[in-house]
Amino acid sequence: MKSIVVFASGNGTNFQAIADAVIDGSLKCRISAVISERKSAGVLERSKALGIDSIYVPYSKTEPEIFSGKVLDLLQVYKPDLIVLAGFLKILDSTLIRQFENRIINLHPSLLPCFGGSGFYGAKVHEAVI
Repeated sequence: MKSIVVFASGNGTNFQAIADAVIDGSLKCRISAVISERKSAGVLERSKALGIDSIYVPYSKTEPEIFSGKVLDLLQVYKPDLIVLAGFLKILDSTLIRQFENRIINLHPSLLPCFGGSGFYGAKVHEAVI
């Protein structure tokens, strides 16, 4: 069975939809872990409640490579087939992207980069498109 690691920054509604699909059998995979750069992200509580490893990895704008290094170390442990960016608000390091080339799914409600960037998340993206 395929394994995924979910990256998320917020409350975790996208994660919950994925988890529900796994639970009801319509999505045939397992969620190995959830990673967030926000300690207070609701997604960490949601995943913990489902018995899924919930991991906080601090992110610093001045040293994003430290975040990437820690995440790469975690991904070596979990060995996911896919990474799912489900409301993840940081840009991934090119090293991480290269290591998981063609194995990253980004859930985003519009075309990138036309409707992306700073502040473009949640309802703001939908409002800009409409």
